[in-house]
Amino acid sequence: MQKLILFSLLFLILDAKNEFISEYEYGQMLYSNPRGISCTNCHGEFGEGKVIATYKQDNQEITLKGADIRDLNLTQFHKALNANHTIMPRYYLVNQEVIAIYKFIKEKNRRLTQPKIENDEEDLFIYSEENNESDLEPSLNTPTTF
Repeated sequence: MQKLILFSLLFLILDAKNEFISEYEYGQMLYSNPRGISCTNCHGEFGEGKVIATYKQDNQEITLKGADIRDLNLTQFHKALNANHTIMPRYYLVNQEVIAIYKFIKEKNRRLTQPKIENDEEDLFIYSEENNESDLEPSLNTPTTF
């Protein structure tokens, strides 16, 4: 009886791995709603930056636009997220969350430029940290597990 219970638990643990979201989906979820305010509202669907508001001040039209974050390396991206901005809220994301969002933006933009491969699953996360090792500061080069 005890062996049957252990076998059942082992099966459930191994099978549960299929229930978790992919790394791409995790980054997408965080980008969509990291702490109640979506990054897409200001940075756009692909990180391209978009107009937030326009207003007149001293007879001049002023456009407030979110920054284009697509070409930042991981170090720049991390610093920008942790800086105090006048408009952007401070999200207080942990390194794992910052890396997930960064990788999501890179992968989403890669998919824009490359044709879809037959049988390419939507949640397949191809982007690799090894390709951007130079972007990582020693303090950020921590293993990520999802």
